Amino acid sequence: MDDFTSKYPSVFDEFLPGGIGVLPHVRLTGEALNLDAEQCLVYQSNTYKKQTADRLLKLLMISKTNKIPLSIIDCLKWDLKKTIVPEFSDYFQVVGGRNRDEDGVLELVCWSDELAVSVMEKKGSIAFPMQFSRGFEMDKKSKKWEDEWQKLPYISPYEDASHLLPNSDDGDGCACAFAPSSSSLPRSPKAESHRAVRCR
Repeated sequence: MDDFTSKYPSVFDEFLPGGIGVLPHVRLTGEALNLDAEQCLVYQSNTYKKQTADRLLKLLMISKTNKIPLSIIDCLKWDLKKTIVPEFSDYFQVVGGRNRDEDGVLELVCWSDELAVSVMEKKGSIAFPMQFSRGFEMDKKSKKWEDEWQKLPYISPYEDASHLLPNSDDGDGCACAFAPSSSSLPRSPKAESHRAVRCR
């Protein structure tokens, strides 16, 4: 413990309470407590709640059934039942999960055309850049396939893609369009984006 706390002097403060033979105690520094208080204020702000609700609404809209098991959302570390869901009942609602053994789902209540815009559409580019390792050379057949694939109509992740075959070129294009949109939704994209993909 001593080695751990000594590595973070700005977070942990070691002190000796009154009394003889009492072991050293550890507490948070004033800087750490102030940072925690500031973070709590951010989480309680209307701006933060609205941004979180918008991200969650977009995640529901790009899911196949417009429903997401609460177990997946718990992995994304969104405190929903106490804060977001009650305040944005016009966005989504919790269904099921009344029994301990039953896992409820969060389902879409109202679709938003304003939010149903993919990351690529916002950037104004619908091409998928291809980057290869140094020294790699693509054969002519593969290069021809890539050029033709890039020219396929763009399919937004918010569109109904249930008619597309999983292994088709169009299906692959839809999956590629889904990836950047899903990774932009969680608060920690690098750590949680793989869980967001499970919603699709």
